[in-house]
Parts: sequence; C-alpha cells; structure tokens
Amino acid sequence: MTKKISSLNIIAIICTKLVQGVPEEDIRKSLDLENDFLFYVEFALENNWIIKQEDGGYKLTEYGKEFVSQFQA
Repeated sequence: MTKKISSLNIIAIICTKLVQGVPEEDIRKSLDLENDFLFYVEFALENNWIIKQEDGGYKLTEYGKEFVSQFQA
C-alpha cells in the first residue's frame, strides 16, 4: 500500500532540499514535479517559509523551520 503525500509535505521536502543546495532540476525529477515545482517554490516564498539569498541559494526562515519540523519524523 502506498502512502499519499500531501501538498504541504511536498513543499516541506522542497524547502528542505533547496536549503541543502540540491539543484532544482534534481528535486523536480526526484519528486516528479515538472509542472508544479515552480508553483510550490513560489507558495513557499509567499508564505515566508524560505527566502532566496543573493547567491541564488535558499534559506529557511523561522516560520519555515517551524513549518518543516511538522513533517520531519
């Protein structure tokens, strides 16, 4: 039996991987999100869970840390 992953869980995974420096293309492929990836990233940015840094990387905000922690085992 497979477990369905919620959209919020997917966003938490994306945030975590972006902050770790995983390339966006690798995240898209690993989660099979070719069409929805940018939507999820924009949603995370709009909700102030991550911020894009000047070097092009991402950083979790305090809200983001709290959000992501809800989905970690």
